[in-house]
Amino acid sequence: MAHDVIMPALGMAQDTGLLVAWRKAPGDAVAVGDVLFEVETDKATMEVEATAAGFLSSVTASDGQDVPVGQVIARIVATAAEVEKGTVAVAPQPTEAKAKAKAKAEAAPVPDAPQSPLTPALSPEGRGGGRAISAPSAQPVAPGRILASPKARAMAAEAGLDLGRLARAGHPQPYHVADLDRLRSLSAAGRSVLAARVDGASLQALLTKATGADSARVFAAFAKGAWRQVFGDDLTVALMRADGAREGEGALLLLDLTGTRLSSYLPPEGLVLAVGAESAAVTLTLSFDEQTLPFADAAAWLNETAARVEDPVRQLI
Repeated sequence: MAHDVIMPALGMAQDTGLLVAWRKAPGDAVAVGDVLFEVETDKATMEVEATAAGFLSSVTASDGQDVPVGQVIARIVATAAEVEKGTVAVAPQPTEAKAKAKAKAEAAPVPDAPQSPLTPALSPEGRGGGRAISAPSAQPVAPGRILASPKARAMAAEAGLDLGRLARAGHPQPYHVADLDRLRSLSAAGRSVLAARVDGASLQALLTKATGADSARVFAAFAKGAWRQVFGDDLTVALMRADGAREGEGALLLLDLTGTRLSSYLPPEGLVLAVGAESAAVTLTLSFDEQTLPFADAAAWLNETAARVEDPVRQLI
């Protein structure tokens, strides 16, 4: 005896469900309790289990399709011989469901994973147009819906990974736990680096005269002043020492490596400015994500910061 598989109602006011991904393929053996597919509603993504044993057949809905509640999307047949081959084509979507799917896609995106506390959220205005930066942001970087299994979504959130990176890189949705390794690789590889090397003699003389001056705080002041000069608003800065000690939270992590043999640091995420010293020269290494902070803006800001390091008087102007 065949059993119909229908799109379930998982919410009080739900009339459609987004089929995120099939977990079984046509012809696969199915046991009671096996997860057949994942469906996303307005509030959650849920796994739908089989209520009958047999073999999956007659699949008529595909990943990413918005399906009316109660519509039959597959059947479970008793034997492999009864599986209807060639029935995996997607059934035409009703006009009403299409309209709802389009409306959902155009609506404000639902957060997929929290950004790193050090990842800046920048407004789309150009340089000098009141660009805002804060940490963290509740909105994902990529517009639109990100399809992912509940487990993958939860693990990405726990690890501070942005599933939108996979979408922007062109990897097909929906995403599963196995895709998180690819996401980690993208997060590590998708970084841009800008470096500047400036004469630090004037700054060193100033620090020598100012007994007890904290170089990390001085560099943070330069970075904040340069940001205000270039973008017209404030920047929050967290400090980090070479021993890993941290102070505060901010959209920028300023790493003070002066007094060590180290000169730079390339993190997997966030906006980070590492400051090192080599003889009388100061090195500034900025690591950033160009989808968050465009190259031209990053270059203008780092150049202005370097100018303040080279000539501290600029900080007072």
